Amino acid sequence: MSDAPNLTKFQAKLAERRSKAQTPQPSSVTVFDDDLIPDLDGTSTPPGHDPDLDRVIDSIGILDAYRKWCNKSSPDTSTRRKEGIKVSCPKPNHPDRDPSAWLNTEKNVWFCGGCQEGGDAYDIAAYHFGYPVPDYKNGATFHELRRKMAESFGYKFVQAPGMQKPVMVAPDTQNQSSPPEPVAQVIPINRDDEPPASDNVSLEWKSLVEEGTFLDTYMQVCTKDDLPEEYHFWNAMLAIGFALGRDVTLFDKRPVLGNLFLCLLGPTGDGKSTSFSHLQQLLWKALPHKWDDPNSKGTAFISSPASAEVLVNSFMKPVFDPNNPKTVAYYAPVRGLIEFNEMASLIGRASRKGNVLKPTLMEFYDGSPTISTASLATGIKRAEQPFGSCFTTTQPKALKDLLREADAHSGFLNRWVFATGTPKKRDAVGGEMIDIDPAVEPLKAIQGWAGFGKQVQWSDGAVSLFSDFFHEVLHPAQQADETGLLVRMDLLAKKLILLLSANQHDDVVQTRTVDRVISMFSYLTAAYGIPAAHIGSTISTEIRDELLRHITRYTNQRGGISLRELNKAIKRKNYPLDLVSKTLKYLVELEMVEVMTTQGVGRPTVKYRLCG
Repeated sequence: MSDAPNLTKFQAKLAERRSKAQTPQPSSVTVFDDDLIPDLDGTSTPPGHDPDLDRVIDSIGILDAYRKWCNKSSPDTSTRRKEGIKVSCPKPNHPDRDPSAWLNTEKNVWFCGGCQEGGDAYDIAAYHFGYPVPDYKNGATFHELRRKMAESFGYKFVQAPGMQKPVMVAPDTQNQSSPPEPVAQVIPINRDDEPPASDNVSLEWKSLVEEGTFLDTYMQVCTKDDLPEEYHFWNAMLAIGFALGRDVTLFDKRPVLGNLFLCLLGPTGDGKSTSFSHLQQLLWKALPHKWDDPNSKGTAFISSPASAEVLVNSFMKPVFDPNNPKTVAYYAPVRGLIEFNEMASLIGRASRKGNVLKPTLMEFYDGSPTISTASLATGIKRAEQPFGSCFTTTQPKALKDLLREADAHSGFLNRWVFATGTPKKRDAVGGEMIDIDPAVEPLKAIQGWAGFGKQVQWSDGAVSLFSDFFHEVLHPAQQADETGLLVRMDLLAKKLILLLSANQHDDVVQTRTVDRVISMFSYLTAAYGIPAAHIGSTISTEIRDELLRHITRYTNQRGGISLRELNKAIKRKNYPLDLVSKTLKYLVELEMVEVMTTQGVGRPTVKYRLCG
């Protein structure tokens, strides 16, 4: 089959693999050649292999790999197809906005008809982590890639004293397999529902950045692409926070940490995830976390924790007693980037009954020195001196289906920076390749400036300027705000002052730094205005409108609607039944709807009709 005249290189290799699979193969060491697809037909054990790691890697399907490490487009899995699942090409230098690639979940491979190339889950991971394809398949590089793949799903590698090699630790000690993605109660977003141009708020970042600093270098490197530049700016601010950790604080009644919760707001396909990939590359190169080093100040990646228990466990790094390698002496601090690909994923997990993920995340934002959870199954889990920032994305129009007014008043939403940006003209073909290396040393320099701990003080001029701004502008705005989103704006402003000071290596806050943060106020309040506008259009409001629509129609046609008819009418919407019942009760109490009972054959029928 491989000699057929019309087969591409990739198709010929697939045919060869099928032929091998049908023929018994002799035992041999697993070898990775320089061809398009790695030869995984060997059955013997390669030197230094890890059976647990093998099980984790082997469980990663091509669909999981694409969603985790590429996600240029959303694969349509509604038809349960196993092959021909259309996606954009996983290759980073092929934008492929009109998807011309497909996934085959049966054979765990992908192929792009546009560039006539393909591969498997390893190739997708290699593109994401910055390894050359196919050269990563040789020697230690391939083993390193496999570890990064496992770490991306929350696994840790810990080496205790006396052990010859690191031990892989699952993200959830009670459940070795990754939890399934929850299905959030949201309505699918269509292209017709994309936000209007008014949802785009610009930030003049050039006026905030001093020449020659890390921020300047990072922005010069990343803004060569066609993505909103504001995305890169906020990602860079996250990076500065990880260079500081808990080592540097800003003087205040309660010392201020430099961690942020960032939600990038923008329509589907505008580059939110792509911009984040540059941040990932930077942190992997400049601030890598080492699970076998108790003193590591690198950044651990914590992907989509399903519960507060899993989240806290991800920030627990066991340090073993050198005299008894099986005994944990203490848990070392961890700096972790908590990542949810979509806000819907976070809300879906947090909405499960008994889930305390939201309040636990709030503790991370507030910089609590100890964060713990307790359960009958696992006892108490306690993270000591954790440093956590959070990243997610969403589309503005999706907010009305995700957010609840209670989230604003509980303090969950006002801990987030909702960052939007101005779209740039997109590249039709090709595009600028981003080399993040120039920003690596400047970020390391910030961590060197941080040292082993310092507190940034305020100059007299900075105190005076910030106090005037607080009393004359910020505090009045907070008092006038009914959404509760601006309650922590003063804390956010102080975090930004700390981060910009660190970018400039300033041990004392300067007035120019406070000026720069004050200039961001209009951007921040305008960006907060986007979720605020949608909070008023929550799912409860939609349920109310939908119930009134059907009740009005049936009142005009039949004099009223029964509960059975009403449930049938709204069944497709999949609304939570408790919200439907509560909303219907409110409509009756407000005398917008009245209840009537009609006596027919058998039991009386209860119907709802519009009042008047």
